[in-house]
Amino acid sequence: MNDTNLLRELQLLDASIDKTQDRLREIEIELGDDSEVTEATTIHRAISEKLEELSISRRRLERDVADLTQQLNAVNKRIYGGTIQNERELSALQDEMDALSKKTEENEDILLETMIQHERYESGLLKANENLNAITQSRKTSLESLTVEKAAGSKFLSECIPSRDSTRALCDSKSLISYDRLRKSRGGLAIATMVSDLCSACRVAVPSQLIQELRSGDSFVFCNSCQRILCLSD
Repeated sequence: MNDTNLLRELQLLDASIDKTQDRLREIEIELGDDSEVTEATTIHRAISEKLEELSISRRRLERDVADLTQQLNAVNKRIYGGTIQNERELSALQDEMDALSKKTEENEDILLETMIQHERYESGLLKANENLNAITQSRKTSLESLTVEKAAGSKFLSECIPSRDSTRALCDSKSLISYDRLRKSRGGLAIATMVSDLCSACRVAVPSQLIQELRSGDSFVFCNSCQRILCLSD
């Protein structure tokens, strides 16, 4: 196998290694990214805390309304119980009853609004719980898949890198210098295959003289446009 074919094989190995290493870096980022679960948990906690706050307010308001109702009943019983001694006492009780009625009405309005909010947050908590469970399960499945993919990628690299190194060892040092330089400057693609009379990388026509030199196989032939090393297709 001449150096051009060796370099083409080397390029395939390097491309596979680069792609796998890039994916493994992505996997590491994805494995450490719990942002969706964190966000869903934060929302669930906020709704849960608000619902607890509303529950406490609701119970307090229910007790207050019950106490006011009891006080109203007591005042009403005194007014109509036949125990009032004079008009001043009756007037005082009526004023007290009016004040209690007004306060009861205000508290009932607040209680009604609190109950409406409570029901809304109860519904929201159910949805937040469903969302959190779905995201948590999805994350668990994703972690399992990523872990398997990471293991497969690591195994591939453990086999491919030695093969790449062995292929490099077969190449001439000057050839490797050209290959490494081109690979670095040409986006990882140092070797371009001929497609008819075109360079497969830049799609520019290669002069017939260069094609003849390429067929002779005596030395490297570089694309007259992109300067990549040319090789004939199989």
